[in-house]
Amino acid sequence: MSKLFDIVVAIAEKSKGIGAKNGLPWSIIKCDMNRFAALTSGRSINMQNAVIMGRKTFESINNKPLSSRYNVVLSSQWEYYNKQNSIINLQYTNSLNNALELCENNPKIDNIYVIGGSQIYNEAIQHPKCNRIYQTIIPDELCLEKCDVFFPNIPNK
Repeated sequence: MSKLFDIVVAIAEKSKGIGAKNGLPWSIIKCDMNRFAALTSGRSINMQNAVIMGRKTFESINNKPLSSRYNVVLSSQWEYYNKQNSIINLQYTNSLNNALELCENNPKIDNIYVIGGSQIYNEAIQHPKCNRIYQTIIPDELCLEKCDVFFPNIPNK
C-alpha cells in the first residue's frame, strides 16, 4: 500500500516567508522546535519516521541528519553524495517520488514528513500523496531578517 506524507513548516504570518539567507528568518522558537521534534520523531520502538528535505535545508542544519529519523535529502548530485555518505539513517536521491519510494520500501518507516525547502514544498503540496500540512504561524514582528524564501500557495484539492 502506498503511504501518504505530511508537510511540516513554520511560516511568517503575513509574508508567508520560510527562510532568509539559507536559515530561519527568526531566532529559534523553542515551542516550535519542540512541536517539530515531537511530530517528526518516531514514537514506536520498532519503527521510525522519515523526513524528506532539499539539499539547502540539509545544509542549513549543518549537514547533520536529524536524530531518530530516517533522513532523505534531495539533490541533483545525489550519486556523489551517496558515495561519500556512511551514515545509516541518511540517504540521498534526486526526486520527491524517489524519496517517497525509498521510504515506502523501508518496512521500518512509519510516517513520512516533508520539511523543506521551498522547491520541495512546491512539489509536495501538489503531490497526490500529500495528506496534510502542519503549519506554525510565526508573527512577523519575530522575523529578524527579511524573508527571501517563501511557502507556495496551497492549491484547492
